[in-house]
Amino acid sequence: MSTLPTMPPEQVVRKQRIKNFAYALVGGTSFFSGLTWAKTSLSAGPSLRILIYYKVNAVPGNTLSVPPRAFARQLHFLKDHFTVITPEDLVRIMTARQTLPDHAVLLTFDDGYRDVYDQAYPVLKELGLRALLFPATDYIASGKPYPHDERLSMDNPVLNWEQLRAMQDVFAVGSHTKSHRRLTQVSLAEAKDEIYSSKALLEDQLSQPVQFFCYPKGTAEDFNEPLEDLVREAGYLSSFVALTGPNTLDRVRSCKWLRRFQAEPFEDFMFARLLDGSCDAIGFKDAGWGCSAKRAFNRLLRTSTG
Repeated sequence: MSTLPTMPPEQVVRKQRIKNFAYALVGGTSFFSGLTWAKTSLSAGPSLRILIYYKVNAVPGNTLSVPPRAFARQLHFLKDHFTVITPEDLVRIMTARQTLPDHAVLLTFDDGYRDVYDQAYPVLKELGLRALLFPATDYIASGKPYPHDERLSMDNPVLNWEQLRAMQDVFAVGSHTKSHRRLTQVSLAEAKDEIYSSKALLEDQLSQPVQFFCYPKGTAEDFNEPLEDLVREAGYLSSFVALTGPNTLDRVRSCKWLRRFQAEPFEDFMFARLLDGSCDAIGFKDAGWGCSAKRAFNRLLRTSTG
């Protein structure tokens, strides 16, 4: 367990407000100045925007959460204004049997929290949408929290195998490793075990092929070519990271390090800006100096998860 002090909910709320302001500043400036329109007009072709959700709950001060009402509103917005592709569509696009549609969006959920079953699954099913889910297998039905939740003052239970099986009509399940450790911080032999064993266990328990792999944390420091070689050798079709940005058709067909946007608890206007490219400049946080600035920001607010 973490030896760091408990993170007060008000610090998490304050951090979210600052993030919302930053997105509003970047996205609003780009949209109202015409930069978004100009960039879209000059683009070479359609791109895929991938959203990451983690938790779907309204517990005050819970990190990585989108409240259920905001989540439902966002999915209705996507259904009305974008083309939400399925994991099966993604396979067809990657293998050149299908091209990217305009305004394409893919939904992904990392870590496999219990509230995905309680809150997200019913909404997705009602709207006829499919998504990708990336649990770390050591935590399934374990009763133990993820390391990044240990400082929180509330419980964040994870899914069990029965719930994962029950949601397969909506979710294709991929691997997020066994232990959720950063693979660049372990030996290649340990990384191979994390990549191979999690896939084998998921396929055994769910009786479905596991085609997608998601790097824990997913910053530029958390993946590299030797690890990607292991991912391919294990039999995965593609890998996902947490770097911010759209994916061109060429990038999608490379099946490698697909970029994603973290879904924030935005209202319709800012949610649309996240999806139309207005907020793409926020990707500066993924550069080396941006990562350093983000760590300093978290230390300042005392919201670092270690």
